[in-house]
Amino acid sequence: MQKSPIFYFLGLFLKIFSAIMIIPLIVGRIYGESFVTLESYIYTAFISIVLGFLFMHLGVKKHPNVVETSFIAISSWIFAVILGALPFVYILGMPYIDAFFEAMSGFTTGGITLIPTLESIPISILFLRAFMQWVGGLGILTLFTMFVFSDTGVANQLFSAEAHKAENVRTQPNFLKSTTALWKVYLILTILLASILIVMNVSVFDAVTHSFTTISTGGFSNYDNGIMYFNSVIIEMIIALFMLLGGINFILLFSAFKGNLMRLLKDFEARIYILIFLISSIIMTMDFTAQGSEIIDSVRIAIFSSASVISTTGILNTNINFFSQVTILLILLLLFIGGSVGSTSGGIKMLRFGTLIKLVKRKIKSMDAPKRAMDSVIINNKIVENKSILKIGTIIVLWVATIFLGSAITVIYTNMDLFTAIKNMISVVSTTGLLFITQESLIMLPAIVKITYMFGMLAGRLEMIPLLVLFKLKLKHINNNR
Repeated sequence: MQKSPIFYFLGLFLKIFSAIMIIPLIVGRIYGESFVTLESYIYTAFISIVLGFLFMHLGVKKHPNVVETSFIAISSWIFAVILGALPFVYILGMPYIDAFFEAMSGFTTGGITLIPTLESIPISILFLRAFMQWVGGLGILTLFTMFVFSDTGVANQLFSAEAHKAENVRTQPNFLKSTTALWKVYLILTILLASILIVMNVSVFDAVTHSFTTISTGGFSNYDNGIMYFNSVIIEMIIALFMLLGGINFILLFSAFKGNLMRLLKDFEARIYILIFLISSIIMTMDFTAQGSEIIDSVRIAIFSSASVISTTGILNTNINFFSQVTILLILLLLFIGGSVGSTSGGIKMLRFGTLIKLVKRKIKSMDAPKRAMDSVIINNKIVENKSILKIGTIIVLWVATIFLGSAITVIYTNMDLFTAIKNMISVVSTTGLLFITQESLIMLPAIVKITYMFGMLAGRLEMIPLLVLFKLKLKHINNNR
């Protein structure tokens, strides 16, 4: 039996991942947590590095094919969650399935928590949750490839397997520089937000962790009341701005940082993103005002809610029960569309949504046009290839199928009504964390529904297509026919 590159690269990933689990331990020691509390991070790192050496021994260093690359990507995410769940079990005593759920929600930036009281848990766990979202926001494998590879086909394939950043990725002449450029933008935004929050008298720990979860559009907080804990309109507007930035294509932000602001301002997707944000803010403001809210409060809540939802961060500065059915429907539409390709947000992405709108418009115009007339879809002065349109259609079909199946499972195994089940699945697959049930009801969900939600979060983060590999199950066939 020939060795597979899947094991080799998974092992390499696990060796790198072991170092990530040491960082919460260091933070915990800085804040005076006992070694007894923190030793779980050492155990987790040790298990990760041992598995890493074992898998590398079982594998072989050779160029994986497309199917193998997808398996490497999926396996890396799943092992990160499996290991990342261990501190929640050891320190908080969570059932493993709940701990697995928490870690999945962290790394995928799903933003749903099963911890009932956040303000009573150790500092290291609060940091771990935020750090998971920050690492997962730009993609676990982007960090992995940046540290391990130079400009290789393997690195490019692994990076592309995290499909939410795969399109138009090359900002620099080689892959390593492209990945480094994305992380530079990510770091700059994170440091900038943390610095501003510190100036606003937010504690260093809260500033750092909330900058992690804002830029990653993950939405975890250290407090049960979330952003409302700070009771500051200025902080809310700062967070809203950076949530919006987290939902913009980082490649465009990189160009803007280098002085090419016009590329951002002229970009088709960025303009749609901002336009939809403004329109949704106006609609929400009108709706809140019609319900009797003061105009200033209506504007504040509308801007923050629109920024949170369109970026799929999922935090709110008011109770969700405040929203009317009109606003709820608007929120669901925004969750489905999501942010930009090349950002940390979820959803089907603005570029794909805009492409479909242009495709429909072009087909309507071509109905009475001459047969030789061009019916191509043009985005940013480039013709969209048929394979790209096919990919968009595939992603949307898989999205809808996942939402439908997840809603059906939820209705079968709970007392949840169909509309609430659909709302929750849209939120889960868009990795938003904006659930329409109480925290108590969430914790009490049966295991099969929690597993469904976890699959939805992973499918949404990897944008469906890599997960199709799970249903092919051709590893043995591939190995035997090399």
